[in-house]
Order: sequence, then structure tokens, then C-alpha cells
Amino acid sequence: MSALVFACLDADTLGGIQRVTHTVAQGLAGRGHEVHVIGLHRARRPFRYVERPRYRRHVIHRTAAGPVGRAARRLADRRLRALFQRIGPGHVVMTSPAVVSRLLSLLPPDLSGIGHYHGSFEHARGTWHLGSVRRDWWRLEQAVFLSEDDAGLFAEHALLPNTWTLANPLPGWPGRTAELSARRVLGVGRLAGVKRFDRLISAFAAACERVP
Repeated sequence: MSALVFACLDADTLGGIQRVTHTVAQGLAGRGHEVHVIGLHRARRPFRYVERPRYRRHVIHRTAAGPVGRAARRLADRRLRALFQRIGPGHVVMTSPAVVSRLLSLLPPDLSGIGHYHGSFEHARGTWHLGSVRRDWWRLEQAVFLSEDDAGLFAEHALLPNTWTLANPLPGWPGRTAELSARRVLGVGRLAGVKRFDRLISAFAAACERVP
């Protein structure tokens, strides 16, 4: 059975990419697959997503994400090549443009590369991400995005022939559906600007003016 590898810039920080990575890794490992999670850097404040992980975890750099010197880079390259060789044939899911740029040239022929972008096309267009996706992701076996609309936009504007869609997973499924009778709305996420809770509050304020 082929191995499955998930590579993050930092696999243990509190964040959406990390939660998706550990959720999928645990789910696949529980189904009998050989799964590895790689963090290129160590988390400043590690967060445990899975109490009893059934996958293998690896940290390459002993320092937090940031600039590294040439000697540290060469050492990390040797560690990564040795790790990929031990893992053997399979697939490497790279969870951001930065990780794709870092690992693409290090992948051996028997480990195919998959890029998984966790943001929207609009976000990518406003950052360096779109240029990075345009430059590198056509070389991957698959370029995976969160929605059909985003996959179509990336295919058009980044000239990608290999797009696919995969929504974020849930670690479990509720035993019953909500009755929609409670007059409450719950928003869950980090209290950070990128999560746009200000927009959520404004949206529900506008909705309350229209719906009793």
C-alpha cells in the first residue's frame, strides 16, 4: 500500500490548515493507511489536535518558521531526502504554496506531489500565492482547492490542467441535526482579523432587519 504524507510549514500551530491535516491524517491512518505528517518547522506554541495519533510525525527544523541559513537549509534537505527515501512510494500532500516551493525539487520519482490550497482564489490573488501557484502547481499530479468555483478560477488564471475539489473534513458527525428552533447563532474560529468576525456580525445585523 502506498504511503500518504502531509507536509506543512508548521504542523502543530493552532490553525485551520493544521486541523485539516491532522483530521485527514488520523482518518486515513484509522483506515489502515501508512500516514506521515511533516512539519518543516517547530511550532512556537504546539497544539495537540489528536490525543492518540495513529500516524507518524516528523519535524525537520528545530526552530520556528522564519529565515534559515544555508547550512541549516542543506541539513534540512538531507533530512527530507532521507525521510522520503525511507517512506518509499506514495503521495505527498503539500498544504501551502510555500511548502510546494520548498519541497517540489526534493521529491523522488516514486513520491507524487499534490498541492492543497486552503484559501480562496480571491485571497490568493491579493498575495504572492497566485504567482507561486502559477509557477509551480502545473507540475503537480493534482492541484486541490476547496470549491468548484475556486478550482475553476485557478484553472483559468493560473493555467492549471490538474485542478480538483475537496472540501474541509469534519472529525466527527453529529448524532442528530439541529432543529433550528433556538434563536442563537454561534461563530467558531480564532479571534483574528483574517477570520472576519466583523463581517459576520454585520451580516447577521443586516439579516435581522429583514427576518423577524
